[in-house]
Amino acid sequence: MRRKRARQTWESEAFINRVFKLSVDDQPRYKEIQTQLARMHSASSSEGSVPFHKERLGDQDYTWVGEFRFWVWETPDWRVYANNHKGTCFEIREDLTDEQAFAA
Repeated sequence: MRRKRARQTWESEAFINRVFKLSVDDQPRYKEIQTQLARMHSASSSEGSVPFHKERLGDQDYTWVGEFRFWVWETPDWRVYANNHKGTCFEIREDLTDEQAFAA
Protein backbone atom coordinates (compact mmCIF):
# COMPACT_ATOMS: atom_id res chain seq x y z
CA MET A 1 0.00 0.00 0.00
CA ARG A 2 1.30 3.44 -0.92
CA ARG A 3 2.02 5.66 2.06
CA LYS A 4 0.37 9.08 1.91
CA ARG A 5 2.48 12.21 2.28
CA ALA A 6 1.72 14.76 4.96
CA ARG A 7 -0.34 17.68 3.67
CA GLN A 8 1.72 20.76 2.84
CA THR A 9 1.01 23.99 4.73
CA TRP A 10 2.03 26.69 2.26
CA GLU A 11 -0.23 29.50 1.04
CA SER A 12 -1.47 28.99 -2.50
CA GLU A 13 -3.17 30.77 -5.35
CA ALA A 14 -5.01 29.42 -8.38
CA PHE A 15 -2.58 29.11 -11.27
CA ILE A 16 -5.00 30.84 -13.62
CA ASN A 17 -4.96 33.90 -11.36
CA ARG A 18 -1.16 34.09 -11.81
CA VAL A 19 -1.61 33.89 -15.57
CA PHE A 20 -4.13 36.75 -15.52
CA LYS A 21 -1.59 38.91 -13.64
CA LEU A 22 0.84 38.81 -16.58
CA SER A 23 1.65 42.19 -18.03
CA VAL A 24 0.75 43.22 -21.57
CA ASP A 25 4.39 42.63 -22.49
CA ASP A 26 3.97 38.92 -21.70
CA GLN A 27 1.16 38.31 -24.21
CA PRO A 28 3.03 35.57 -26.14
CA ARG A 29 3.54 33.64 -22.88
CA TYR A 30 -0.09 34.23 -21.90
CA LYS A 31 -1.31 32.81 -25.23
CA GLU A 32 1.01 29.79 -24.93
CA ILE A 33 -0.25 29.00 -21.41
CA GLN A 34 -3.86 29.62 -22.43
CA THR A 35 -3.47 27.10 -25.29
CA GLN A 36 -1.97 24.48 -22.96
CA LEU A 37 -4.75 25.01 -20.39
CA ALA A 38 -7.41 24.69 -23.09
CA ARG A 39 -5.90 21.37 -24.27
CA MET A 40 -5.80 20.01 -20.72
CA HIS A 41 -9.36 21.17 -20.04
CA SER A 42 -10.63 19.52 -23.21
CA ALA A 43 -8.82 16.24 -22.47
CA SER A 44 -9.88 16.11 -18.83
CA SER A 45 -13.49 17.01 -19.73
CA SER A 46 -13.80 14.12 -22.15
CA GLU A 47 -12.21 11.57 -19.74
CA GLY A 48 -13.49 13.01 -16.48
CA SER A 49 -11.24 15.06 -14.23
CA VAL A 50 -10.46 12.32 -11.68
CA PRO A 51 -9.58 9.52 -14.19
CA PHE A 52 -7.56 12.01 -16.26
CA HIS A 53 -5.39 12.96 -13.29
CA LYS A 54 -5.21 9.46 -11.80
CA GLU A 55 -3.83 8.16 -15.10
CA ARG A 56 -1.13 10.83 -15.17
CA LEU A 57 -0.37 11.35 -11.47
CA GLY A 58 -1.27 8.01 -9.85
CA ASP A 59 -3.27 7.70 -6.66
CA GLN A 60 -4.24 10.94 -4.99
CA ASP A 61 -2.41 12.10 -1.88
CA TYR A 62 -5.61 12.80 0.02
CA THR A 63 -9.28 13.68 -0.42
CA TRP A 64 -10.76 17.04 0.54
CA VAL A 65 -14.48 17.13 1.25
CA GLY A 66 -16.51 20.31 1.33
CA GLU A 67 -19.72 20.70 -0.63
CA PHE A 68 -18.12 18.22 -3.08
CA ARG A 69 -15.43 15.55 -2.72
CA PHE A 70 -12.15 16.45 -4.41
CA TRP A 71 -9.21 14.15 -5.05
CA VAL A 72 -5.99 16.06 -4.32
CA TRP A 73 -2.47 15.52 -5.65
CA GLU A 74 0.25 17.60 -4.04
CA THR A 75 3.94 18.37 -4.43
CA PRO A 76 6.04 20.95 -2.58
CA ASP A 77 5.13 23.54 -5.28
CA TRP A 78 1.60 22.74 -6.52
CA ARG A 79 -1.74 21.05 -5.79
CA VAL A 80 -4.37 19.69 -8.13
CA TYR A 81 -7.98 19.39 -6.93
CA ALA A 82 -10.13 17.18 -9.18
CA ASN A 83 -13.83 16.37 -9.17
CA ASN A 84 -15.72 14.81 -12.08
CA HIS A 85 -18.61 17.29 -11.77
CA LYS A 86 -16.85 20.48 -10.66
CA GLY A 87 -13.69 20.05 -12.75
CA THR A 88 -10.10 20.82 -11.83
CA CYS A 89 -8.28 23.53 -9.91
CA PHE A 90 -4.50 23.80 -10.18
CA GLU A 91 -2.90 25.79 -7.36
CA ILE A 92 0.67 26.92 -6.94
CA ARG A 93 2.61 28.22 -3.96
CA GLU A 94 2.01 31.93 -3.62
CA ASP A 95 5.72 32.67 -3.10
CA LEU A 96 6.86 31.15 -6.42
CA THR A 97 8.27 33.50 -9.05
CA ASP A 98 6.41 33.56 -12.37
CA GLU A 99 9.10 31.37 -13.92
CA GLN A 100 8.84 28.81 -11.12
CA ALA A 101 5.04 28.89 -11.33
CA PHE A 102 5.03 28.30 -15.08
CA ALA A 103 7.60 25.50 -14.73
CA ALA A 104 5.37 23.83 -12.13
